[in-house]
Amino acid sequence: MLTSAVSVTSNRPTALLALLQDKKALLLTGPAGIGKTHLLRTIAATFEGQRRLAPLLSASPLSKTIPLGVFLGAPGSIPEDRLSPGALIDFFTRQRSQAILLIDNVDQLDETSLFVVSRLIGTSGLPAVITVRDLNSVPHEITGLYDSGDLRHVVVEGLTDADVDELATHMIGGPLTPTPAPAFAPSPMGIHCT
Repeated sequence: MLTSAVSVTSNRPTALLALLQDKKALLLTGPAGIGKTHLLRTIAATFEGQRRLAPLLSASPLSKTIPLGVFLGAPGSIPEDRLSPGALIDFFTRQRSQAILLIDNVDQLDETSLFVVSRLIGTSGLPAVITVRDLNSVPHEITGLYDSGDLRHVVVEGLTDADVDELATHMIGGPLTPTPAPAFAPSPMGIHCT
């Protein structure tokens, strides 16, 4: 199954963007709160800043009960007349040089959305970043994309002490004094402020 992953942290979106240049589709894994959604938001903002199409679609247990549910939650970025499997595939395929597909919680996609996503990645070559908490939750269609070489596995890891210091310094606009510095402690789930 999925092996030989590379790793990134949530405060290094440029590393992820560089991986996208090399491999058009990425599967991010990591526990809840580690920064997968933050990375997707950063990629979306980067693409939108370049006036490119970058809908961030978040699947959920509710959207999983509705055919094409994840796409219905993207008002404004996808024309309403494009909300059928064939029309979505056509729309994104025509936009593939200026678009990226960002799917949070790929394990929560309904069957129709999963069909569309797997076709867009495997057949049209649309750049994509999709997330899931762990590899045991990856739908069979996504595993097939990895096995065929259409998808690269990227592990999102927790921040190191140096990363936390850098982030805290950036957030407050200057160096930490000795008193608050220990309050910012890295944890397996990201930054924990005491």
